[in-house]
Formats: sequence, structure tokens, C-alpha cells
Amino acid sequence: MTQICRASIHSSAMKKLDTTSAPFSMKPTESSLFPDLQGPENQPHWHYWNNIDEEVVSFIKDEEKNPNYLISNGKYEEALIVSQRLINKHPDKSMNYFLASKSEFMLNNYSSSIDYALKSIAKGNENPDVYSILGMSYLKREKNNLSYASFKKALKLDNQNSLTNYNYAAIEEINQNWESASNHYYKSGLISIEEKNNLRIYNSLKSLKRLSKKNNYSKKLYIKLGENINNYLKNNY
Repeated sequence: MTQICRASIHSSAMKKLDTTSAPFSMKPTESSLFPDLQGPENQPHWHYWNNIDEEVVSFIKDEEKNPNYLISNGKYEEALIVSQRLINKHPDKSMNYFLASKSEFMLNNYSSSIDYALKSIAKGNENPDVYSILGMSYLKREKNNLSYASFKKALKLDNQNSLTNYNYAAIEEINQNWESASNHYYKSGLISIEEKNNLRIYNSLKSLKRLSKKNNYSKKLYIKLGENINNYLKNNY
């Protein structure tokens, strides 16, 4: 692909991000805000993960050659290879680029992850997961304004998703917007209870506990979420 084509794809995807309201320059030293991404055993619940076009993976007969299976089992290099083959076979399918983006992210290749995510968006991918992975990749590259814009877009696309709320809360915490961060950690926790996503329930509560030391508003939401979690545990365990 020529430099001009790459620039065109990047420009097309970037137009979908609102970067006008992310006025901060703090470095993302708070990587612990995203504990969901610390290892293959702690992978986030990707809300749209199963919405893969069957045509895209129909030629993969062996489950172990399916990028979804490979990623979920921590085989990121293999997943990337398969995703790249899918791109070559179906270059117009946006999901193939998303799978490659996720694989590259888990391999700590954040620039490549950004590139694939932007291509996925340029190909028409408008689900929140691609903007979530884009936001996390930008954060790893210390491009906080673009990270904020990506998480904001993901939240706009689906505000009833624990992942989009958690990520937006984390970037708001980095920006020291304690009330907004608390609101979205709380909402992430409530939605995680509905999803029965115990990892994110724990992370949302832990994040509110951290903020509860800074202000009373966060403390109230921390206590409130704790009560909801106690009820959830009583009814399910």
C-alpha cells in the first residue's frame, strides 16, 4: 500500500474521532487502570466478539486456526498470521483488520494495532470494540488526546457496555475528572453484574475504592456498588 493510500485511510478513520474535548497532557503512567489487559487469563469481555461475519471465517475448518480461538487462548502470533491471511483473502472485510489489531495489541505492537484498527474503521467497522482497542493502543503510545477521543466514541456507540464505561472512566481518572470517572466505574460495575463478568466487577469496585480516598462522591458510589455486589454474590454463589 502506498504512503498516499495509508494517509487516506488514516484521514478517513480519524474524521470519526472527536478530539476537541480532550485537553490534557498527563502521561499514562496509571497503566494499572487497565488490569483487564495484564495477561491472557484476564482478557476483557469483548461485547461484539461473536458478531463475526461467517463468510470471513468459513474457510477455516479447524477451530484452532480461527483467530478468535487463538486470541482467547493466548496464541497471539498465530492469531496475527491467520488474521493477515484473512485480510489477503477478504481485503474488504473490516473484522479481519480488527482481529489483526487485537493480535498486535496483545503482542505489544501498539503502532501496528493502531494502524489495523484505523483500517478496520475505514472499512466500515463502527462497533465500540474497535474504538476500545484503538483507545488502549493510543494510551500505550502516550497519545492521550486520541485515546480519550477513541474511548468517548466507543461509549457513544454503546453506553450500556461494561467495557466502554470502564475504559472511559479510566481515561477520565487520568484526566482527574473524579466525578465523571466515578460515575462510569459505577455504571461499569452495574453492567458487569448483569453480564456476570466477575473480573470487571472486581476492577470497577477496586477503582471506585481508589477514588473514594479522594472525594466523598466517589466514596458514596463505592459503598453503593459494594451493596449491589453483595446482593449479586448472595443470589449467585
